[in-house]
Amino acid sequence: RLGTTGQTGTVQFSGGNESFKWNHATVRFEMTDTLYSSGWLRAESGLQTTGTVAASNIGTITPYQWDDFKTSDSVVDVAHGGTNAATAAGARLNLQTGFAFDVKGYGAVGDGVTDDRAAIQAAIDAAIAVRGGDVVFPPTATGSYALSSVNPTDPACHLRLNYARKIRLIGWGAKLKSLTSDTTIMRITGGSDDCAIYGLRFDRSTTATSTGNGIEFYNWYTQDRCHFKSVYITKQYHGLYTSSMAGSSSWDSCWFVDNEADGAYMPKAADEYFVSCSFMNNGRNGLTYGGEPGEIGLGALHLANCTFYGSGNDDVHIEGYDDESMAFGAYFTNCQSDSASRYGLYVKNAQGIQWHGIIGWADSHAIYIDNNVKE
Repeated sequence: RLGTTGQTGTVQFSGGNESFKWNHATVRFEMTDTLYSSGWLRAESGLQTTGTVAASNIGTITPYQWDDFKTSDSVVDVAHGGTNAATAAGARLNLQTGFAFDVKGYGAVGDGVTDDRAAIQAAIDAAIAVRGGDVVFPPTATGSYALSSVNPTDPACHLRLNYARKIRLIGWGAKLKSLTSDTTIMRITGGSDDCAIYGLRFDRSTTATSTGNGIEFYNWYTQDRCHFKSVYITKQYHGLYTSSMAGSSSWDSCWFVDNEADGAYMPKAADEYFVSCSFMNNGRNGLTYGGEPGEIGLGALHLANCTFYGSGNDDVHIEGYDDESMAFGAYFTNCQSDSASRYGLYVKNAQGIQWHGIIGWADSHAIYIDNNVKE
């Protein structure tokens, strides 16, 4: 605890002295023990709306953000003497990963009609440029941020995270809605690492063609240790498409619903985790693992407490390309399949598959074990 209202003090941070001034009596300075060393200036009872945090010897390359962003928090670059209007108790000032980027501050309208692609990409690129931060999508009257133009750097998509580190896209239920049939909404590519998407909905105004996916992992090991929570993907061709090897991402309480082909199409994946996710009424398969030549699985696919329902073909389809490209390691715990139009679980050219759970009604077979299945 550092002093009283109006007092100026000096604290030790990351081997250097940083001078802070605060207008609240209960401020505590903490260090976190993480892979990337971080410092935290924590307001236990919240900083007052008139409080100012001033910093010296920081430089322009170390911006700040309020971690665990809340609607009541006001984010400010305190390296330039900004005033903070945060009132939420326990808000933390992260001295390591950048600050928040409101897409409306970059020109996004959010009326469901105006093309917001360039504005949203500008906010993402600004966060990438400073090596981290929160890209925030405030709620709007329509709830939709329309996307109609293609990314000039990557015309196959509207938006992309390219060499993005420690970027969080935070939506509070906001919708990214493509007005096209053939453009992927979000590509995560180029060595992106430790990114997250929270509370965003991926939607489309017209029937998707084979290139119109929701989220695509593109390029070898494009995303590592990325996290997705409360993400809703609907009306895409594939909700999730791993066109290249994806590594160690996690999906928590996400929905893959009413997509033209697969809820999740994962021909290549390594150590992917799905917890409490729903794959509902997808046109072909709820989830497909394997199916293309090459090294299919360096790790494994893990699903727990997931629900599959009403797939147009199979709820879960696991199929390696051939004997040389096996689908390896898929583990289902407490999962449930019901009302598939063909099979609840289909397996071919695969090794190390485990299912613990319920497979209810299916039009043909609950489980179909085809050729070349081991363990």
